[in-house]
Amino acid sequence: APELVSIFSRIEGVDKVILRNQVHTVQHDFWVPGFSAGWVSGHTFEDFPGKPYLTPIPESVDIWKTMIKSDKIKVGIRWAGNPKFEHQQFRKFPENFITNLAKYDELQVYSLQRDHNLIKLPDNVIDLQYMLLSWEDTMAAIANLDIVITSCTSIAHLAAAMGKETWV
Repeated sequence: APELVSIFSRIEGVDKVILRNQVHTVQHDFWVPGFSAGWVSGHTFEDFPGKPYLTPIPESVDIWKTMIKSDKIKVGIRWAGNPKFEHQQFRKFPENFITNLAKYDELQVYSLQRDHNLIKLPDNVIDLQYMLLSWEDTMAAIANLDIVITSCTSIAHLAAAMGKETWV
């Protein structure tokens, strides 16, 4: 996706990121599906590095630090992904999960839900949907959280690739 080019371009060792429809414009010797890259690189599950490899833009992290600030444990939550995804109905949190999570005084909950399956949030949950305009924004927001709880796999992959504590 075009909106991910800048993010993947910052991965250490990446020379260039091209979109699928641009592959004919770049000379290359071979092509490897993303899920096979670890194996082709000589890694196994046991020795895969497991260190963070996606990094947000530092200036964006600083900007988001002014919006995500609390002395409490900062919890980002996304309770549903794209409804067009197969079996999405099995990957949604019930509303009472969010309501119950918001009852804990030691937590400050931030909603990362942006587009689909929006609900009326408890008053003490901070809704970030109108500020999350891009994946870059989402990365910078996540960088300022202590933990992410999500059923949306794109958020889970992003947060974990940043080295953020992530519960799926």
